[in-house]
Amino acid sequence: MNNRLYVGNLPFSHREEDVRALFSQYGKVTEVNLIIDRMTGQSRGFAFVTMENPEESKAAIDKLHGTKVEGDFLPPVPAPAREASVSGTGASRLSLFWGKSLFSFFSFRWGQRGTALAR
Repeated sequence: MNNRLYVGNLPFSHREEDVRALFSQYGKVTEVNLIIDRMTGQSRGFAFVTMENPEESKAAIDKLHGTKVEGDFLPPVPAPAREASVSGTGASRLSLFWGKSLFSFFSFRWGQRGTALAR
C-alpha cells in the first residue's frame, strides 16, 4: 500500500496545519500538500497527505473514513502513484502545433498569391 493519501471533501477553511493535526492522531505525517486556488488563495477542498509508513496510512483511512469534519464526510483513499512527467510544458507542445499549422497556412497563402501575380 502507498503511504500517500488523497483526502477530498475538506472544508475550504482548512489550512495545512488543520489537516496535519487531523492525520497526526493516527501516525507521523511527513508531508501535507493542500491544494490552493491561484486566483483566490483559498483551499480547493482536497489535499494529499503522506504518512511515514503504510500501516499508519491504513490506520488513518480506517479511522477517518466516514468521519464528519465541519459537516462534511471525509473519504481518505490511497493516492494513485505519480507518473513520470513528459518533458516540456503543454504550452510548448501547443506552440509547436500552432507554429507548424500557421507556417503551412501562410506558405499556402503566399504560394497562391505568388501564382496569381505571375499570371
